[in-house]
Amino acid sequence: MSNMKETTNMNRQLFIEWFPQIMYNHHQTGPAGAVIFMPPFRDPFNYNFDPLVPLGIEMVGTAMHSRLVAEGKGGSAMRSGANYSTWWNGGLRTVTYFHNMIGIATRRR
Repeated sequence: MSNMKETTNMNRQLFIEWFPQIMYNHHQTGPAGAVIFMPPFRDPFNYNFDPLVPLGIEMVGTAMHSRLVAEGKGGSAMRSGANYSTWWNGGLRTVTYFHNMIGIATRRR
């Protein structure tokens, strides 16, 4: 499944040479009416992950939201602000969950 050069290079960096604690994927576009979407994702979480992975995702996402609120930057959405979840296993951020990494995807308008 890793037959393209880009995928091979990404897999080598994430799972062989480097083991990052957090993998951040900035994506387009966010939900209507919001400037940016970030975790926490909507419930329920995919029960196939180690329970510490969803908790870590929520902590990082909550810290990101807290920073935006503290700086007076509105327009962020989470949980019920969009239908994003942890149940699609083909994305860059989601694949890392199976390797006990925190994968964060934000969607921005």
